Amino acid sequence: MVCRILSMYVLMVMVGPPSFAEIDQFAVMQDFSRCAALYDHAADLGEKAGKPASAEGFRGAARGARLAAEVSAMMIDMPEDGASDADWKAYSANSAMRSEQVASLYSLELNRQRALYESGEVDSDGMQRCIDLNPLQTTIVEQVRRSGYFSITE
Repeated sequence: MVCRILSMYVLMVMVGPPSFAEIDQFAVMQDFSRCAALYDHAADLGEKAGKPASAEGFRGAARGARLAAEVSAMMIDMPEDGASDADWKAYSANSAMRSEQVASLYSLELNRQRALYESGEVDSDGMQRCIDLNPLQTTIVEQVRRSGYFSITE
């Protein structure tokens, strides 16, 4: 999955953004929700270790991942321009559900990370997946900042 998402990112850089139909927005939403939880967990560990600068760096990464997850959630089944009012009403109802899915995925992953830590394990594969997604996360956050549609706050 990460390779496919990164391939889309490389394609976006080379030839411009693909249509949203070409990207599995649900999978992207899932990955960024999990990354937000993983980064928040790393921030908690940084705080406990007395490393506030590292903790804040991870908190920033978590906010970016959460924003990327929310943006991806908004893109799932978004109606095309000129869609009917009924299509937009259905989208609105589904959009609220997607936001809840982001929160649920985040919570489940945060609990999983805590359980791994308690058992002495580290999710190095998960962290690598999030590192690999970071260029796409940065692109999404920068596009949102430029658009002015969202504020990046907790």
